[in-house]
Amino acid sequence: MGERDGRLPDRVGLARHLELIELATQAARGDERIAAAWVSGSLASDFADQFSDIDVHIAVREEDFGAFAEAGWADFVSGLAPTVLTRSFQSGRGGFAVTSDWMHFDVVVHRAGDQLFKGGAGIRPLFDRTGGLLPKASATGSVRRGEPYFPGKVVEWFFYMLGNLAVVVGRDEPVLGTNGAVMLRDTCLVPLMHAEEGVVRTGGNKRLRAFLTEEQHLLLEELPAVDATLESVIASYAATSNLFVTRGRALAQKTDGAWPGKLEEATRHHLRRSIGRPIPAP
Repeated sequence: MGERDGRLPDRVGLARHLELIELATQAARGDERIAAAWVSGSLASDFADQFSDIDVHIAVREEDFGAFAEAGWADFVSGLAPTVLTRSFQSGRGGFAVTSDWMHFDVVVHRAGDQLFKGGAGIRPLFDRTGGLLPKASATGSVRRGEPYFPGKVVEWFFYMLGNLAVVVGRDEPVLGTNGAVMLRDTCLVPLMHAEEGVVRTGGNKRLRAFLTEEQHLLLEELPAVDATLESVIASYAATSNLFVTRGRALAQKTDGAWPGKLEEATRHHLRRSIGRPIPAP
């Protein structure tokens, strides 16, 4: 079995990223516990810039997995650069660290015997001691563009989120409601707009504008700002709802998607009954 590794192309503003990734590659190569290492996220695609995090994945042999996943990952990162923050993930499979020059590392630890890749997410191999754990070539492209599609799960999540406006109003929680209004935009309306353009994202959520048209971005800019008052929260939910439903129905018709009419009707009835006013339908 032979060793393979991959290198990132040099890009403007990524010198420090590339330096740390090279250090990580060499450290993994010199650590007998580590079977393979790779990067994911924007650094495994064509969208990395100087603001990108470094998402490192490490496959560890079974007998070393527990100790490495719990604490060894932090020692691994601190061996690359001085750190000012380390925090374990709740999953117990690694964590994130911030270096003294504020480079952000995510380190995800895997068992070398697990099924590592199920397709979809882009990766860039760094090191493979076995020659067989990682793909034969870089599986880059964590963003794909194709034909418009109907995001059924996003639409269902939208109506669930919209229905929870009743909780915000009923409990008089406008501060929490501002967060819900933003989530309605970011986890529902933005993914719907991606679907309109045939964009499928399988990694990284900190980039927005590159995957929206100018028309879409302008519509987001024009949504009303939300203040910590119930009236403002309701107005924000209503504006986002009107935009989402108008575009969602059009997309369903365009792609032969199944619009959840009964769910929409039940949600609107629930809000009329709970908050004493309707959320206008487009």
